[in-house]
Amino acid sequence: MSNKRLSRKEVSHLNYYDFTAYLGMPLFQFGGLKVAEDLFRRCGIDEKSHVLEVGCGTGFMACRIAKEKNCRIVGIDISERMIGMAKERAKSLGIEDKVTFRMADAKDLPFEDNSFDVVFAQFVTVLLDKKKALTEYKRVLKPGGFLGVVEIFRDTLIPYEASRDILEAEKILSEAIELDLRLSTPTQWKSWFTDAGVQKIQTAEHKRVPVRETLKFIKIVGVLPTFKIVFRYLYHLFFNVGVRRRFLPTNRAKKILLRRRNTAKYIGVMICVGLKPAKKNLVVSRGSSINL
Repeated sequence: MSNKRLSRKEVSHLNYYDFTAYLGMPLFQFGGLKVAEDLFRRCGIDEKSHVLEVGCGTGFMACRIAKEKNCRIVGIDISERMIGMAKERAKSLGIEDKVTFRMADAKDLPFEDNSFDVVFAQFVTVLLDKKKALTEYKRVLKPGGFLGVVEIFRDTLIPYEASRDILEAEKILSEAIELDLRLSTPTQWKSWFTDAGVQKIQTAEHKRVPVRETLKFIKIVGVLPTFKIVFRYLYHLFFNVGVRRRFLPTNRAKKILLRRRNTAKYIGVMICVGLKPAKKNLVVSRGSSINL
């Protein structure tokens, strides 16, 4: 599906993710490119890697990895509009031989066991049953492969007033995206990785994204495309009552989580990475073994 022009009524009926795709948003990333690059470094992505991105959106990050690392990557997303735009992006960059996009559900990946060297997701798994999703990600990983997520997190100890406001932001965003959003702590994420059978887990926390990271992102995307995205968003917010009613409250939620001083200090972006256990050899008799 291409990003063809829609009527105001059609735009007002788009869900949150399809609306952002229609605007031309390249990716959903609260942590900036620095956090994403840290994830890829920890996952050991190189030219030999076969990578799966769960929730690829419009394909910005998958295409960036394919170009920079010269590796093979598959991106999946449940949104037809997202996948259509991702395919157009890959075609425009001339990397269709390196990156493939297809519609799929993160909870039921259409791949054989032990298919990928790396599986990663950014701001996706928080919306799913964590243990089930991580177990499914691990299933399609090769033994010894890396599983990594980037997610927005909350601190363990938060004063009542700040916690109340954060809960309000979660409720606003849940209504906007029509999915249940509940922020968790790094300790909880490590526990879910452990429950899914992932080992050698490491986490890294980033509390604030430097302004230079935002400028770096704008430089990569381009000043003009960035301006067009902002202009289209403001246009629909001003002229489309349906969009304004559905999505304007998300500005308040983002302010609570990312900019308000008494709440934002308890919120951050977290990387969690672990390994699928390698196969072990079970010796059954002298000179013979069985791979588990």
